[in-house]
Amino acid sequence: METTASARKKWMSFACLLPLACAIPPILNSLDNPALKGLRGPDLLRLIAIGFAVGVSFSMFMTGFAGRPRSS
Repeated sequence: METTASARKKWMSFACLLPLACAIPPILNSLDNPALKGLRGPDLLRLIAIGFAVGVSFSMFMTGFAGRPRSS
């Protein structure tokens, strides 16, 4: 029987891939968008930086919210 820590570790490795799997279809769909084809390099870099910052802050919020020790 698996310990709780190893089962949680396996679940967390799967849970990290789930948002990525949900993000791939919209990204592939937006590659044909003519508005995105006209973006310059700095504009694209700015969009990536904003997405990264929002993603990191959201993940830190969710980790703090869901990672709190439960009171018994």
